[in-house]
Amino acid sequence: MKYGRTAAAAFALLVGAAVPAGADGTETLGPPSIAIAKGTGITVAGTGLFNQPGTFTVDVPADATVEQVLLYVEAGHRVGDASGELPDATVTVNGIALTGALIGGPTGFYGDVQTATMRHDITALGLVTPGRSTLTVDGLDDDEIRDGAGVVVIYRQADKAAHIGVADGNDIAFVNFDAPLDTTVPQTFRFTAATK
Repeated sequence: MKYGRTAAAAFALLVGAAVPAGADGTETLGPPSIAIAKGTGITVAGTGLFNQPGTFTVDVPADATVEQVLLYVEAGHRVGDASGELPDATVTVNGIALTGALIGGPTGFYGDVQTATMRHDITALGLVTPGRSTLTVDGLDDDEIRDGAGVVVIYRQADKAAHIGVADGNDIAFVNFDAPLDTTVPQTFRFTAATK
């Protein structure tokens, strides 16, 4: 990735763990500050946004029900940019304007550039359905360093069981930077073992 980023719109997932809602995270991922739907599986997809629009597809099993769709956008920002003091949290997805929640950052990355991650819950838009769905992300301010966008889709299939755990936020790293920006923080999901 440009600028040697090892983590952009950062999130970690695990089928089999339950993680409570509560925090988000900056320089360490944390429990999301929104409720995470229950489901039996996840799928993820994304695209770079250096050139907008960015288009990508996401596949959900045909026999599944989509429970939740979370869109993450990560961008670099300079204080004083035309978009204001904070990173731009507004994008369009398939032509629908959305304003997301800042869930991690701004974190100084290099020079006067700060990095931040925004989250948008786009479940109610019905843009992701069973089968293949195409999403087009656009509209991130031109003065932002438009790194990328991705979705996490939680779905449910009959006769299957699992807990979905999500940790999200903004944990950015580059090998030649000083700590803590030289590495990302490992994520651990703890859960009770199944009896069978």
